[in-house]
Amino acid sequence: MKSLQSSDGTRQATPGQAEPATAPTVDHIIGAPLAQLLNEHNARIVEITSITDHRFFGQLFAKTSGEIILAMPAGQDSKVRDVAARILFAHYNDLPLGRFPNIMTVTDVVKNGVDVL
Repeated sequence: MKSLQSSDGTRQATPGQAEPATAPTVDHIIGAPLAQLLNEHNARIVEITSITDHRFFGQLFAKTSGEIILAMPAGQDSKVRDVAARILFAHYNDLPLGRFPNIMTVTDVVKNGVDVL
């Protein structure tokens, strides 16, 4: 499930949530340290040990509290994790994915509160 926005299509910062001063850009998503992107998006990575499918790179959950969870396979290569997280953040921010490796695809399971599968 990758719920990209709240049900009304907006994103709002929660108290204590760091937001970028301006809307993120592809250059920012590509160039900023991953720790900074996690902070800016009020996000954290959760390692999932039950995921064994080598074709699964990660999943983004946008909680109603404003927190973002990136569910990533435990033991995932750090470079693969970095790229997958950046792709998920870019997609979450409705940015074009053309500058990212095309070996990963993003599938929306829930968008704007509606199950799309």
